[in-house]
Amino acid sequence: MLDAIAANDTQNPLSNAPHNTDSGAPFWRQTGNAASDYKAFTTGSVPNFGDPIMDTSTPLQSLFYQMLMGTGPGSQMPLGGPYITDSGYTANVNGTTMTGQEIIAALQSWLNNGFPQ
Repeated sequence: MLDAIAANDTQNPLSNAPHNTDSGAPFWRQTGNAASDYKAFTTGSVPNFGDPIMDTSTPLQSLFYQMLMGTGPGSQMPLGGPYITDSGYTANVNGTTMTGQEIIAALQSWLNNGFPQ
């Protein structure tokens, strides 16, 4: 879902976005290995913030979720918009068009269920 959200960014293409690491990969896809990327995403920190990406005690307060929702520190992600909170937002997630509300519900479920791999 994060790839689909980033792909919709109107000002910062995924290949050259501020959420990329020094290697040029988005912070949620650092190694190209699903297990390693999952571990880095769920235990790492958000670039330029240093705060943990995930909050295990209150998952809906996780920094990345707050930034997607526009309730966290800094700018709402993705920086160029559109945002999953926008009316009429859609993204192509693995060949399926999802609305912003569907993405939000899926992320909330994933977070509340302990963000399984």
